[in-house]
Amino acid sequence: MFESNNISGGPETPGSKPGVTKSTIPGLRPDDSDDVRITVQSLEDEIKKQSHVPAYSNSRSRRNRRKEESSGKYLWISVFGVAILYLGALGFQITRQRSASHEVTPPPSIPVLATAIQSDGGVSESVLPVESGLELPNDVPASTVRIADVIADLKKSRQLLDDGRRLARERKAGMAEDKLQEAVKLAPYQGLILIELGRVLMEEKRWADARDVLIRAIMADPDSASARMMLAKVFVNLRQLDEALAMARWILESEPYSEDAHQIAADAYTQLEEHDNAIQHWQRLVALNSNNHVAENNLGAAYLKSGKLNQAIRTFENVIRNEPGNSQAYYYLALAFIAKNEPELAAGVLVRASDRFGLPFVFSWSHGAEFDSVRGVALFQRHFNELIMPRTE
Repeated sequence: MFESNNISGGPETPGSKPGVTKSTIPGLRPDDSDDVRITVQSLEDEIKKQSHVPAYSNSRSRRNRRKEESSGKYLWISVFGVAILYLGALGFQITRQRSASHEVTPPPSIPVLATAIQSDGGVSESVLPVESGLELPNDVPASTVRIADVIADLKKSRQLLDDGRRLARERKAGMAEDKLQEAVKLAPYQGLILIELGRVLMEEKRWADARDVLIRAIMADPDSASARMMLAKVFVNLRQLDEALAMARWILESEPYSEDAHQIAADAYTQLEEHDNAIQHWQRLVALNSNNHVAENNLGAAYLKSGKLNQAIRTFENVIRNEPGNSQAYYYLALAFIAKNEPELAAGVLVRASDRFGLPFVFSWSHGAEFDSVRGVALFQRHFNELIMPRTE
């Protein structure tokens, strides 16, 4: 009655649905039993699946490419982040090193003047030689100091300072030094103690030791005018003229009317034969004290040595007018006329000087070669004849 829908030709069983065997479906294993039935829904699903394989593969490829691109981006972002972290760490390290380099450290036992003063006024950067064996206490770590001990040491050092000053006034320099050295050990950075010790060493003419102590005093108290002045004088005595000039200039920055500082500068420039520079300081000394005829004579001598003869003559005549008994002014005035090629005027100065100071004294000036032109002047020969004749016999 019914036509068979059995594609395989096999008998139909009651309740079964018409279908196909697994062997007839592409992609299914043929070794499975043919009596296993595949439903239409399963077949449709399988066909759809197979028909969508290319699209599925393309979609997966795109996803893979996107993943690869994302991975590349993440890699570069990671590299950039690591670089930023490295630069940050490097900058932090540099900052720490700079901070450490600016930490204040206590001065060394025998410091160098250049680093102590350079920021305040042109001190020479030459390293000063340490010529003395003076022992000064080394630095003590602050963490090991008890405040009670510090107070006790300061009190004792002050008493030792008073004792040292008293002994120095009594001209007991050795004992004064011992007291002050002990005080320095207790209070290494007390400027007053170091200054007094430097003063005692200067009185003993121990210039190198005094220099070392006074440098330390200035480092302890840079504003101490007395320490600056004493150190400048020490440099003059040590013939360290550049350092003496540097100290004098530093003093004059804060005390432009300091006669001592101008004197040190003028002396140093004179010894260096820088007469034009010396003139400036001699002029200031004369302006500050019109009765300072020693400075005025030195000003005239600086004019003479720099070839400013008219200014030299006016300066010496002014000294003679204000201080007639100044023999040095007569002597240099005669030299100024000789330098100006006016030996007759020079002879007249010698005659005037002999009336005040005596023939033998003034005649002794003329023994030098610089007076050759004067000895032939008639006025000179007439006036000093009685002294000249024995020399010609």
